[in-house]
Amino acid sequence: MARRVLFISLKFPPMSDIGAKRALRLVRRLPALGWKPTVLTLARGADGQNDPSLEAFLPADADVRRGYASGWLFRAIDGVKHRWSHAVGRAVGAGQPAGGGRAGLLRRAIYAAEDLLEGSTVGDEWLPFLPSGVRAGDAILADEQHALVYACGDPNSAYLAAWWLARRHDLPLVLDLRDPWALDPTIRALKRPWARWLEDRIERRVIGDATRVILNTDASHKLYVRAYPDQPADKFEVVHNAYDEDLVVDARPARPERFTVAHFGNYHRLRRARVFLDGLRRFAEHRADRPRFVNYGEFRPDDLEHARAIGLGDAVEVRGYVPYRECLEHLRAAHVLLLEQRNDEGVQIPGKLYDYLMARRPILSLSKNRELTAVLERTGAGVNVDPSQPEAVAEGLARLAALDPAVFEARLDLTGAERYSAAWTSRRVAEIFSAVA
Repeated sequence: MARRVLFISLKFPPMSDIGAKRALRLVRRLPALGWKPTVLTLARGADGQNDPSLEAFLPADADVRRGYASGWLFRAIDGVKHRWSHAVGRAVGAGQPAGGGRAGLLRRAIYAAEDLLEGSTVGDEWLPFLPSGVRAGDAILADEQHALVYACGDPNSAYLAAWWLARRHDLPLVLDLRDPWALDPTIRALKRPWARWLEDRIERRVIGDATRVILNTDASHKLYVRAYPDQPADKFEVVHNAYDEDLVVDARPARPERFTVAHFGNYHRLRRARVFLDGLRRFAEHRADRPRFVNYGEFRPDDLEHARAIGLGDAVEVRGYVPYRECLEHLRAAHVLLLEQRNDEGVQIPGKLYDYLMARRPILSLSKNRELTAVLERTGAGVNVDPSQPEAVAEGLARLAALDPAVFEARLDLTGAERYSAAWTSRRVAEIFSAVA
């Protein structure tokens, strides 16, 4: 009989965020591996980035409790997040103007406010719901016996709820840090010294009490082992993000005649498309046809303005979100897939890499991440270039454009890529649960 695990994940279907997909993959597979999750998550929010099709993949008997956060305060916070993302113009859909003037001033003000909030607070926007999350967890644990508490972040306040519940009920605690917590180099650069000091100490206390800590890259694993020499090295485990062929339609669309680069993901205040766009313009100068760039997700209006200013206005198409189930159809309709990472520390690998591998299309990576570069070189899946050099972007595009598609697919070496599959990663998490319970 399967043992129960209290499974805390604030990102969960119908949310379309990559964190929700990691949770979904585990909830689908853990029961067959001896573990029955009781999912504790947020109430449903505004439509925003939701992908309702993901809920169809939940098992019919999935036990999902949406009582971590709800009520008027939840709706207010969720509504502000939704309005900031859409009404201000960060998400620019096909045919929408980039927006300037008053809209541009408001957008810059919101970016500044986000930087200020990120730098001057400890925790995240869901921290006020820590008491209600603990109460909901208490009720679940009092109602039925569970063998351990697991938290999948971010948001990082989920770790605090899981830590508190594990202590109160004397249960093993497993933390799944999809991204580094207090050691995230991008967020640390924004934090005020006092906020960084406090968050470091909170993380140290929680990790000190945890039974296992899961990281999703080798680099982040090394980072945490070095940062916590007082903790046993085997407390820290690596379970990568993954692709899941069961969640998508195996579409085989014809490539368009026009050379197309596709990007699945968001451009926001911490990520801009300008270097890539400048590289695309240089690449276009040496081609008889007109290349096209399609972005699926949020796109900064000022990046769209820049594309128009350098003569790429008709080459950039912003489609917004598409259901994950349809992602292979869109990815395989491109000649090249774009992956951008501007974090110089290179401790994270964007989750879209694994979907790109599943699509079997050449990847152009803008990153200084050596681990990511090694994956691309080992598999032959693409090239990595300096994310600050438009010339390198143009050279990378030219190199990938010259590939014969049939030869590329034949030479693609995914030997060993099973560690990036939903089946392998779920089995590894189940093994960790069994080892600590």
